[in-house]
Amino acid sequence: MVRFSAIRHWLLKVMNARPAGETDMDQSALVRAAMLAEAISGRESEGLDTTLRQLHAIAPLTQPAALKAVAELESLGLVQIKENLHDKLDSQVTSTDKLRRNLERGFRCNAA
Repeated sequence: MVRFSAIRHWLLKVMNARPAGETDMDQSALVRAAMLAEAISGRESEGLDTTLRQLHAIAPLTQPAALKAVAELESLGLVQIKENLHDKLDSQVTSTDKLRRNLERGFRCNAA
């Protein structure tokens, strides 16, 4: 797995590329988003789906913190949420190509 520090560093670069004022993500929010991004990606690599309801169970976060982190990841274009109209918490969260490409880069850097 990619170290959290590598994911945090990459997320920080993504955030800094955004226009000023578009994010208010502090270091603790950055750590939560990195943990969640890695957990979602890991589940996908095992062929498992992830729903909003499961987020706090797959990463050591409270449900409100997990939902805030996934909202930030979605605003960065790193995950997509496929809405379930009958049960919002059953909406599926998937990583985007942007997240997968950058995680692969992190794997290559860690292997070197």
